[in-house]
Amino acid sequence: KNKFRTFWVSLHETNAGFTIALGRSVLATGMLLTFVFNDIHLLVPPSQIHSLVPGSLKYRLNFFLIFNESNISVMKGIAIVIMGIIISGYFIKLTSVLQFWIAASLYMLLPVKVGGDNINMLMSLLLIPVCMYDKRKNHWYKASNEDAGEYFIQNIFLFFIKIQVAFIYLNSLHDKLFVKEWRTGTAVYYWFTNTFFGFSPGLLSSVEPVLLNSAVLAFIAWGTLLLES
Repeated sequence: KNKFRTFWVSLHETNAGFTIALGRSVLATGMLLTFVFNDIHLLVPPSQIHSLVPGSLKYRLNFFLIFNESNISVMKGIAIVIMGIIISGYFIKLTSVLQFWIAASLYMLLPVKVGGDNINMLMSLLLIPVCMYDKRKNHWYKASNEDAGEYFIQNIFLFFIKIQVAFIYLNSLHDKLFVKEWRTGTAVYYWFTNTFFGFSPGLLSSVEPVLLNSAVLAFIAWGTLLLES
């Protein structure tokens, strides 16, 4: 009974304002850095775009293709501006929809579907109803206590987000424990030396002696598993 009461009270908490602001900003910062430091034509190769059916909804409703493939760089620039506005905290309702649209559009175009982009898309979707019930002019402003019902709805979706994140880490931990390379630490070496996700060639030559130390690899690998647990 007490556990249920604690759970029920948590859904009525009215101090979720900073959590909303921080969550939205972290997601937007991730996409902002992706756009700023990567060529859009490398992120989304022309061959990937050409694999889409021009008249399909996936093509016509894609944020980056609404003005055709030739203007994809322009849309990348607009996306960067929108991410900046999201981080600033203004236009919460409008930018919540735009944030999901951009995240989903990028995910649909990426030739390699990585977990981070999928999570960004799902979290942005779950944040839309949260933002629609947010009456603040800026998500960094302190939340008021005007309507307990609206805060209740916000906290329900924030609770769903917590469940989603908890499942992601639990699933990741479970899978890693059954992979020999993670138990021995060699998976860390593979990731850091990967040509796409790992260190640049110049930096790799400096850190590779450390990566050849089995104790260091085991420490990083099991430290990761402990953080995920």
